Amino acid sequence: GALNIIKRLDAEMLCEVEKKSQYIINSLKNANGVKSISGLGLMLGIETEKDASDVIAECRKNGVLVIKAKNKVRLLPALNIPDELLEKAVDVIINACK
Repeated sequence: GALNIIKRLDAEMLCEVEKKSQYIINSLKNANGVKSISGLGLMLGIETEKDASDVIAECRKNGVLVIKAKNKVRLLPALNIPDELLEKAVDVIINACK
């Protein structure tokens, strides 16, 4: 299974991952309640003004599965997440951080 996935990683896919990463970062960096964003690619950590557990609960209530890493909300979406789902998830995260 892992070899199959590695064979699919090409320049085009990695370019799409970078584009999606920049979309997330640009959407969240000035959002109310967001202190900072760290990470690489789609594996990002969001430091929030609210307790991360509260943000995570609100995200899950609205259909977005995120996890906690120390004091941050951790994003680990699929590399091939469709743009429309990513946009919806980012909206949910922004609202949860307010």
